[in-house]
Amino acid sequence: MRHASFFVVLTLAAFSLNAQEVTAGIYGTVQDSTSSLIPNAAITLHNVDTGRDYQASSDQSGNFALTLIPIGRYEVFAVASGLKKGTVTGVTLAVNVKWRIDFLLEFGTITESVMVSADLVAVNTANGSTSAVLTNHTIINLPSTARAILPFALLMPGAVSTAPTSPTANYTSVNGVRPTHNAWVLDGGYDIDTGGNWGVLLAPNMEIVEEVRAIRGNYSAEFGTGGGSQFNVITKNGTNQIHGSAYEFLRNSNMNARSYFQPTLPVLKYNDYGFTVGGPIVIPHVYNGRNKTFFFGNLDLTPLRTQTQFLQKLPEAPYRTGDFSALGKTIIDPANANAPFPGNVIPQSRMDANGVLYAKQYPSLNFRDTNGNNWTTVQPQKQLTYQYTARIDHNFNDKHRLTARWTANHNDNNYFVSTESGFDFQHREDIALVNHEVLALTSAQYSPARARHFARELRLDQSEYAVE
Repeated sequence: MRHASFFVVLTLAAFSLNAQEVTAGIYGTVQDSTSSLIPNAAITLHNVDTGRDYQASSDQSGNFALTLIPIGRYEVFAVASGLKKGTVTGVTLAVNVKWRIDFLLEFGTITESVMVSADLVAVNTANGSTSAVLTNHTIINLPSTARAILPFALLMPGAVSTAPTSPTANYTSVNGVRPTHNAWVLDGGYDIDTGGNWGVLLAPNMEIVEEVRAIRGNYSAEFGTGGGSQFNVITKNGTNQIHGSAYEFLRNSNMNARSYFQPTLPVLKYNDYGFTVGGPIVIPHVYNGRNKTFFFGNLDLTPLRTQTQFLQKLPEAPYRTGDFSALGKTIIDPANANAPFPGNVIPQSRMDANGVLYAKQYPSLNFRDTNGNNWTTVQPQKQLTYQYTARIDHNFNDKHRLTARWTANHNDNNYFVSTESGFDFQHREDIALVNHEVLALTSAQYSPARARHFARELRLDQSEYAVE
């Protein structure tokens, strides 16, 4: 068996101080029942899953804002002297969303509270971008052959794709814009093939994705790379509660139907199984990370056994020895004034030795159909893909937090061909390794002198891709 191999390594690294935003925010005003603006009202945004609070105060015009807030479920409180405490529950912040929440506080004591449901008061009026968000609940409950994120781009209005089931191909055109103008962002770091942007380097499995924000127009200047759509993918993080999942998905040719043009049903054995786990980092008698330090991890394995069926039209057996008597067309001799060969048969003495050897490499014919195909074979494929993710979120205090995530994907493909003579050169093995890392440090501070909430973020991301 002839064998050939090659090894190519490509490392892509991107370091930036102003990465694409992967957080959310709120803003609004505080008024009393007479519509008078309330300055210096204490605003607290409380994450119900991690226990962390984000604080600000209203300025002299009664306005407040909190930015660079991690996505999640929140409650918002407003407290001012001589007024009842205002509480807004059920606030779900999605990525790239700025929600307006206005408080109308009634006269009374702080110990009294007025509670309002968020769906009655929260409206995104901060910008004019057109977008849609997909949550993990939506993603994992919709059918997906690849169990990947890219195909879900087609749920956005105006989206079409020439590879709708591919987990890595960036072939989705939105509103008529070329697919290569799209940008896929994973936790704020670009996840694109910078050589041509026809695909993503890492295809995150849907079990680690918390939500996807698809922005198709009128987005802010923080998004670049092209004039197409921006797909902002956010991974899961740990909370104060231990949570996890175990799963397995199966596809098998025993449950499939044969295509009309297939002589036989190709074998397919596809499994996707793994687990996720997340929660606070707690070391008994050493460290209690509740409300402070959280972890999330995932291991996903996808073994695949399948066959690709080939149909070909090869030279008939008599043609390979020079006998074209059944061809129905005249074979002429260019060395004899284009005179026809007797009986439409080329003498062995006139045949090139290299051509004779080449003709012997063709396999025997084994099939006939109405399209003229006379040979079929299957190419068995064995593939093992495993992906693992580790993420740590740490709150140093109420002003500074750190996020670190590492995702690695290993894909081992083995291709084979039937034992037909002359085609063994198609035996090969492909190995692809992908790493994607993100490190983000966020600092937030409230300035009483300027009555403003300031937030800064340093984000480093790196992608590595190797093929053997």
